[in-house]
Amino acid sequence: MKIKGVKVIASGGIDTGLKFSKAIALGASLGGAAAPFLRVWRENDVEGIQELISIFKEALRLSLFCTGTKNISSFKGNTSIIERIGN
Repeated sequence: MKIKGVKVIASGGIDTGLKFSKAIALGASLGGAAAPFLRVWRENDVEGIQELISIFKEALRLSLFCTGTKNISSFKGNTSIIERIGN
């Protein structure tokens, strides 16, 4: 369901790029993932954060490829993708 002017932010339990991609596919505009980023920052400082961001971006790119969608707007909230995720 879409509500005009409302942006959904998915947060809590997002600890991988795949979970982030699923949240976007389900209609979220943004995703929050504090724990994995804090863990990586503590262990590898800024370089670790940059690498984790790259991993999340790559997971989203691969999710678009694997679902046959060309861009984020056709991926976000796509009911055919949501049906496949649920099965």
